[in-house]
Amino acid sequence: VETSPAPSHRPSPTATAALYSSSSPGIHGVLPNMSAYAKLSTSDVEAAPIPTLHDLQAECELGKLPVESTGPAPVASKTSEVSTTATATATIVSIPAPAAGRGQSGYGVQNCCCGCSLPTGIRIMSYLDCLHAISFFIMAGWFLWLKVNEGQVDTMIENQIEAEQAEQDVAADTTTVDTETEVETEAEVDTVDSEKLINQINKMIDVQACLVPIYLFLGAVIMFYACKGFKAAAGDVTAATSYLQYRRALVIFTAVTAIFSTGFVGAVFQVIFVYYLMVVVRSHLNNLISAQTDSATASVVVIS
Repeated sequence: VETSPAPSHRPSPTATAALYSSSSPGIHGVLPNMSAYAKLSTSDVEAAPIPTLHDLQAECELGKLPVESTGPAPVASKTSEVSTTATATATIVSIPAPAAGRGQSGYGVQNCCCGCSLPTGIRIMSYLDCLHAISFFIMAGWFLWLKVNEGQVDTMIENQIEAEQAEQDVAADTTTVDTETEVETEAEVDTVDSEKLINQINKMIDVQACLVPIYLFLGAVIMFYACKGFKAAAGDVTAATSYLQYRRALVIFTAVTAIFSTGFVGAVFQVIFVYYLMVVVRSHLNNLISAQTDSATASVVVIS
């Protein structure tokens, strides 16, 4: 009994042809280097394994490079970043802010002497300070004008004295008849008195002209603190502190100078009144500082 060999899936050696050159880049490294085609049967072609993309990349030189993935990015890295960020906590700490000034000890009032509020009273005092400063400016300008026109002032005084003397002479002629000697004596006395009066006025003008810079300086200082008073009435703690110092200086100045201008009794009343105004300013400053201390806080954010 003759047995036939089992069919083989290998290509038949008789069905060969010239193989093409393997220089094509698409299959470089997949097919061997052959110079002719080999004729294969349909069943052999269908049974031949088809290499995948990963197999081709592993066999070729491009397999050495990193393979780019077209799939979705892994979520694990984002989750770790989110979890790392979520661990940070923020803490808000409120710290009391220091006040701009310290409270002033002493007797205080709730209203001004006229029944108005403390800010309104300070505003009225500031207006009065403005008028006081303007009066110093007017005084300085007046005495400066007198000094510049001193000759005209002397002429005006002489004309005034002569006019008064002429009226007195007419009145004397209507009542009594004077002798010639008495008329000459009175004329000489009147001349001496007029010259003495003019010299006194000129000296006074010279003294006041020397005080013009002081008047201007005092007016500027009072106007400066008047502006501080307006700011203090608006609620500025720093301006209120400065205005209080100015009012304290006024108390000392009034106590020293009032006794020479108004006497002892008048000086006492002036000092009491100026001291009361200083108490009004001090009470307003204490109210501002207490309100600022109660409400002012600083918020600090601590991130851990």
